[in-house]
Amino acid sequence: MDYVTDTISKLVCEHVNKKNPKGMQVKPFQVRNHLWVFVNCLIENPTFDSQTKETMTLQARQFGQVFFIEKK
Repeated sequence: MDYVTDTISKLVCEHVNKKNPKGMQVKPFQVRNHLWVFVNCLIENPTFDSQTKETMTLQARQFGQVFFIEKK
């Protein structure tokens, strides 16, 4: 979730700051405070830190697919 949220918030900041160069600069943490992200994905062979499966320890580069956003 952090990887997806960081990517989206960074792109939104770049877009907003480019549209308003003389105004106040928007920071990624400000975007994250107003962002709701829902991710539905299937990860093969996930690894977790405990049996309760609260935190996944598998690195993002080992997912098998890459998340990206196309800029228009």
